[in-house]
Amino acid sequence: MQLTQSLSIDDFFIVEGTLPFIIQSTGLGIYDFDFRNFFNVQSAFYSPNQPTIARIGAIEKYHQIYHELLAEEITLIHSPDEHERCSLLPVWYPLIADLTPYSMVYTNLPSAKTVEEDFEWPIFVKGERQTHKHKKSLSIIENAEQFEHLLIHWQYDPMLHWQKMVCRQYISLQVVENSVADRIPSSFEFRLFYWKQQLVSIGRYWYTSYYDLSDKDREQALKLADEVSKRILVCFLVIDVAKTVEGNWIVIEVNDGQESGFAGNNAFLLWQNIIKVEHRLQSI
Repeated sequence: MQLTQSLSIDDFFIVEGTLPFIIQSTGLGIYDFDFRNFFNVQSAFYSPNQPTIARIGAIEKYHQIYHELLAEEITLIHSPDEHERCSLLPVWYPLIADLTPYSMVYTNLPSAKTVEEDFEWPIFVKGERQTHKHKKSLSIIENAEQFEHLLIHWQYDPMLHWQKMVCRQYISLQVVENSVADRIPSSFEFRLFYWKQQLVSIGRYWYTSYYDLSDKDREQALKLADEVSKRILVCFLVIDVAKTVEGNWIVIEVNDGQESGFAGNNAFLLWQNIIKVEHRLQSI
């Protein structure tokens, strides 16, 4: 279905009479969800009278897509400014700098000497939006020589070359599994979903490994995430938090819930909880 000039979708519907969705399958089980098999869904043949959730994968040209949909009288839940506030590190980092590792954003690729002036090795390197599929050799950089190799790779990597480089203070996290070659070790990390500043789901980030929160850990993780939600202040926010080897909780990153995979969260319960929040708010 060609919804706008540059956006083709697979489905457009309203769930439980309250939440409009536009859907484009990504083929990824960790992201896609078949709403029609689990909820009461009505196809949308007209522009909904409330903001719409876009589950169409990563949206490279959000500003363009947003305004094309707006011309069709479809308003996404996040404005372009809100989307950047929860998806681009240069935008969200200043809001939570005291809750996450020290970071520097480089408009142009820096030399190893420049990085050494700003950090001590090792460092964690990522794009302003994402890492390269958790690849350790492109993320955890131990010294200047490794960094020089990264610079060469970065310029040709399809996932990294278009992003600004972000260097972050490397903080050791509690490891739960480290058996996959050249992958960032699985840490004691959790993904939390917030809908209108209310927690609607929490699950393991490294969903193929088993680990769980104690009551104390849950209390500390939620206290941190609640504070982040209040500062970022968008409708649908994803927050990744992890526990350091010293026992402290820190923010790893935040993301737009529209683009985020479920990780170890139960997808059905996540959407069910969001619908409950909407029904409660609409009844007030």
